[in-house]
Amino acid sequence: VLLAGAFFIPDAIQANISISALPEKLILGTQMDLLDDASTRLSIEEIRALSDDHWTKGEDDFPALGFDRSPQWIRFTLQNTEAVENILYLEAAAPWLDKIELFQGDNPPKAGGDTQPFNARDLEYHNVVFKLSIPPESSITYYLRVENEGTMILPFVLWKGPPLLHGISTEQILNGVFFGASLVMVCFFLFLFGIGGEKIYLHYV
Repeated sequence: VLLAGAFFIPDAIQANISISALPEKLILGTQMDLLDDASTRLSIEEIRALSDDHWTKGEDDFPALGFDRSPQWIRFTLQNTEAVENILYLEAAAPWLDKIELFQGDNPPKAGGDTQPFNARDLEYHNVVFKLSIPPESSITYYLRVENEGTMILPFVLWKGPPLLHGISTEQILNGVFFGASLVMVCFFLFLFGIGGEKIYLHYV
């Protein structure tokens, strides 16, 4: 009964992603396993109990599943062979996704997406970014549950901290410069309109 609504292809064998060999940026598409929950009812406990036979390996960098309203489950495992804790960041490079839940060990699930409170995010950024803490000499399997009313695309990227944070900081500075310059131009043309009364200046506002 549990698997009656779950779509599966028996070709996924879970593999570990070694943190020591991790580049600054890793696109997860072909490194993660997928499961289409057509029943919409599978819990995280039921998902964790499934064998590898019920998962399919991602074939594309950014799996595109069309207009599939079923929740999509994703899993991947990070292996930390070092004697220190590692901090990584998981970015969902699709701000339009409605809801993304992250399940990590016994920790409470985290949630993000355009239907979720923005102030609950790990990072204040237009894309959902989850902070991952991997203890020393350990392996952790992460599960994601993704819901979306529109096109289901799964563009997940794993980052080391400094490159991502530097990129976000640079992007925010450029956005600030752009909007600051735009505000200056609006004020300038309003000033000209106030002096000359020419309505043509309002077209630039």
